[in-house]
Amino acid sequence: MSWLSKNELVRGVDWSWYQQNSNGTFIDVGQFVAQNPLVEVFILRACWPNGEPDKAYPYYFDELTARDKKVAAYLWPNPIREDQPVRWQYAIGDRVPKVIMLDFELTFYQTNAVLTANAEDSFEHAEALFATDSPVIGYTRAAWWAEHITSDIEKDHQFILAHYPYFLQTGTWRQIENFGVLENALPIDNNFTPYMGGRFDHNNVLGWQFSSKGRLASYTKDIDMDSLKSVWVKSVWEGALPPPVEPVRIEVHVPQNVEVDVVAMETP
Repeated sequence: MSWLSKNELVRGVDWSWYQQNSNGTFIDVGQFVAQNPLVEVFILRACWPNGEPDKAYPYYFDELTARDKKVAAYLWPNPIREDQPVRWQYAIGDRVPKVIMLDFELTFYQTNAVLTANAEDSFEHAEALFATDSPVIGYTRAAWWAEHITSDIEKDHQFILAHYPYFLQTGTWRQIENFGVLENALPIDNNFTPYMGGRFDHNNVLGWQFSSKGRLASYTKDIDMDSLKSVWVKSVWEGALPPPVEPVRIEVHVPQNVEVDVVAMETP
């Protein structure tokens, strides 16, 4: 199945690279937003892999929400810290975003059995802590997931998948540097972009992180860029539900004296 058309998608960024400036200063959010007005969703890092709060999270949460931007936060599952869910709660504090995302991309040098159990537990704990206010989704690369997660828990959860294909840009094949390059190629008519590894249902893929080399402002580092399904974004942040499916009336005519069994079925 192809990736969607431009008018069915929303621009998003993973803000975490901007949360760790080498000189300890904060990025000017107002300047970035002014230069990139079409970027709607900002995914912030709320904690580090060891569960320690990211001290920049409150600042960027406040700056972005004050500008009516859509904010999500990601948390690190950690199989070697039993108190990780408590640390998540502390890191989020009273700045609860509309979406909580669990970032599955580190092994912590653990076995696949441990990583699988931790993935299952992490969804369960995060949903218990946050799902009343925020849906909990996952983030991963399909190849990483297929290598390390041995159960099929992805069938019950929604994900943003990372996959960084190279595009021909000014004569060079490289990762995409701005949203226009991807959007000019949409819809992409294949069944492997983004790569889902045979494990993920396209309907459960909410977004595609298509580049880690975004150059959206000359004064900043590279940034991860996301292409997100607008139906999902609107349903979460704006409360807009997709239009209902109208029932279809079906009439079946059979000869007299013929027995017919009628079975009610639901269609997806």
